[in-house]
Amino acid sequence: MDVDYSKNLDETGKPMSNFLHSLFVLSTVQSVSPGNRAILDAGMKAVSLDSGVPLINGLKELAYYSGGDEHGIVKPSGDFKVGDQVWLIPGHCDPTVNMHNWLVGVRDDIVECVWPLSGRGPGV
Repeated sequence: MDVDYSKNLDETGKPMSNFLHSLFVLSTVQSVSPGNRAILDAGMKAVSLDSGVPLINGLKELAYYSGGDEHGIVKPSGDFKVGDQVWLIPGHCDPTVNMHNWLVGVRDDIVECVWPLSGRGPGV
């Protein structure tokens, strides 16, 4: 369940799915310009942007912008401090998963499993 899928509506304008988001990319705040922006360590090499930018879990008032391959920009900066961690909801889950070597299963803030993504990448 990614941002793009969650935008699908039925003929009455209601969400077509009752699924909750379950795929996230954990990112860390690298720098903050108070009142302006925060820079994350998750850019286009961490989250696919082909179906739109990720959402910041639990912080709908903040928007993610592409900062290039290695970084994302959050505007406004919110109450972030350097080192804070942010859970990003990918705009498109399939190509986002394909960029990573591991999928980490977390429940109640505890890592339950780590799965290698052995079928990812070209020529596999």
